[in-house]
Amino acid sequence: MNRALAAALVLALPIAASAQVLTMPPMPVTPGPGFFVPVFNDLPNGFSYYDSPFAMLDVSGELVHPETSISSDVPTTMSPGQTKSSWFSIPVAAQIPPGSYVFIYPHPLDAGAATRVDVVSADPLFPSIHTFPPFPQAGYGSHTLDPSGPFTDHWKIANTSSAAHTFAVGDELRIFTPGGTTALVTVSLAGLTVPPEKIVPISLPLATLGAGVYTVETAWIDPAVGPVVRRTGVRHYDGSANLVLPAGKVVPTGGSLPARLMAIGTPAPPVYMLLGSVGPGSIQLQNGVELPLSVDSVFIASVTSGLFGVLQNHAGALGFGPYPCGGCVAYPYASTDLAVVHPNVPVASGITIRIAGVVYEPVAGTWQATQGEEVRFE
Repeated sequence: MNRALAAALVLALPIAASAQVLTMPPMPVTPGPGFFVPVFNDLPNGFSYYDSPFAMLDVSGELVHPETSISSDVPTTMSPGQTKSSWFSIPVAAQIPPGSYVFIYPHPLDAGAATRVDVVSADPLFPSIHTFPPFPQAGYGSHTLDPSGPFTDHWKIANTSSAAHTFAVGDELRIFTPGGTTALVTVSLAGLTVPPEKIVPISLPLATLGAGVYTVETAWIDPAVGPVVRRTGVRHYDGSANLVLPAGKVVPTGGSLPARLMAIGTPAPPVYMLLGSVGPGSIQLQNGVELPLSVDSVFIASVTSGLFGVLQNHAGALGFGPYPCGGCVAYPYASTDLAVVHPNVPVASGITIRIAGVVYEPVAGTWQATQGEEVRFE
């Protein structure tokens, strides 16, 4: 793989001015009843979209609800100056913890609107600024940066506050190899302004890095909470497996983090493993698939024992779970009973491991691998 070895400083420029105005109900909201959200299009042009109008993310940019975007064969069109209301509900069965979340209207696909939604109670340490991949609402494709698709080399920056925010010198986006400590590319965010309750996309300079798995790190001084660092795993190729951590990336003491592993495009039900490692590097599988983990003691223990029970339900078969798609049906396989469990031993406190899923389809003999995500034990 041809990758840059030295960090390059690039000025971040917005792709397009984001638009739309969301009108939220009084906060906090409670799971169950649901609510209408009017959306006003303040763009000079109209646009159309096919998938779900809203999505709810946690502070790390992970999709919380709905579990995947539901598409339709009939587009929804928003004309300039038009207002349309759509329904959004948080099912009680979803068991979403109380707190604050990022509520996004990701349309048009290169822009959109964002605000906060408080579920039951507000989080006093909720940042104003949030970053995430181009399609966090996509569910099974939320961490894919596909160089062949439109807008998919973009990175989204959302401002959930009522005041515009301009990034300062030292606010940066950096791209690393899995577990790496030297940035391949550094993007300066200084001077970039994100309007209130809007999403601004920036273009990631990935052309020099080529296809592969990476970690995108964004660091900034947030106007609400001070210094913030977010790290997200991505695949820079058209991959078909995805790992979602809907409760964030910190494993609470005495608790666990739920995980969703998804895969599509396999002719038969695939088998999977959820694995971990701590060392830098990745493993090359067949078909050009790259697993963003290294072969170390943690990796070996995760293969043989689920890291002594830390990786709950770490191996098995993915279940068949169709999601409605209007007149068509997309058939991703999924396992939603995975979890990272805190071992409840003092030595684990503060440790960070990198986890990823690997999927094997036995009939065709093909492999898939997710992005790598770093989780820290509280």
